[in-house]
Amino acid sequence: MRTFSWSTSTLDDKLREDHQKTFRDLYALIETDYINNQRRSIRNVRGAWKAHLEKAFGDQSLAEYDPALAQAYIRSRLGSGAKPATVNRELAVLKRIASLAQQMLFTSDDKLLVALYRWSHIKGLREQNVRQGFLKDSEYDALAHSTAKQGIWLRGMFECACTYGWRKSELVKLQAFQVDLEDRTISLSPTDTKNGEARIVQMTKAVFDLLAVAVASKRPEDRVFTRPATRRHPGQERPIADFRKAWERATEEAKVPDLLFHDLRRTGVRNLRRRGIPERVIMQIVGHKTKSMLDRYNIVDREDLKDAVRKIEEWHQERARQAELEKQERLLFQEQEPEKKPN
Repeated sequence: MRTFSWSTSTLDDKLREDHQKTFRDLYALIETDYINNQRRSIRNVRGAWKAHLEKAFGDQSLAEYDPALAQAYIRSRLGSGAKPATVNRELAVLKRIASLAQQMLFTSDDKLLVALYRWSHIKGLREQNVRQGFLKDSEYDALAHSTAKQGIWLRGMFECACTYGWRKSELVKLQAFQVDLEDRTISLSPTDTKNGEARIVQMTKAVFDLLAVAVASKRPEDRVFTRPATRRHPGQERPIADFRKAWERATEEAKVPDLLFHDLRRTGVRNLRRRGIPERVIMQIVGHKTKSMLDRYNIVDREDLKDAVRKIEEWHQERARQAELEKQERLLFQEQEPEKKPN
């Protein structure tokens, strides 16, 4: 059997080669990692690398950790108007490349290992741009009406998003065979969800009525939400792809122009919690793997705060009522107790 062993010179050459590697040399590692793990965010990784990271870090040696370079990049991106969350996602690409390099290079160069560790632990920014948008109860009817005017497809997507907190990508890819009108269920396969886990929910009456119309006369493989054929687009109905203009028209008519479709995911989480559904069930319906992620989507509005105060006041009133009842019982007992005669 043929064997291979490193000679001293060959080993020295390999260590020298690893020591000189740059981020550009090892960028392929992260693409391979994302492709192998079927991570859909690979498009974001490629975009960040080509647009910003390659120019700033492409020729940077992995063996030379430069905190000043990282800070200069952060200042530059923030100065160009990038949000802290965007900068953090970009830095995460560098950190992942360094982390993969630690696993793949098999080097004994201590300086390189230390530098890779430090690159993989670049400190990100504090994120303060988390959206808090949601649909108020008082705004629901108006938006339900305006989405219906755009088409049964948008009305159905709106209802599903409000009810289950599902993502836009999960709804536009929904196929007719995933809607079971007999059992009144909707199922998502692992390939349809962001977290790679299958989900199944029971339909409400409103969702059932809308989806029954949406899937009527469709083949199992057809998309549930489709635009009707028009003169410009004759023939079969068209699957939904980009519906930003239709959504803008609906939200403007309903007088909620700043509402994003993704805000309905937050609305769905809030509504499920308000109805007293256990957190583990909400996580399963919505598709959150961790409680921390669920908490990010659990917004509190003024009505929630008013309801909290109302419950506190009711508790105090009940406590005072119980105290008054106990007082009356003591007085009644004292009145009924026979008077003791003096000796």
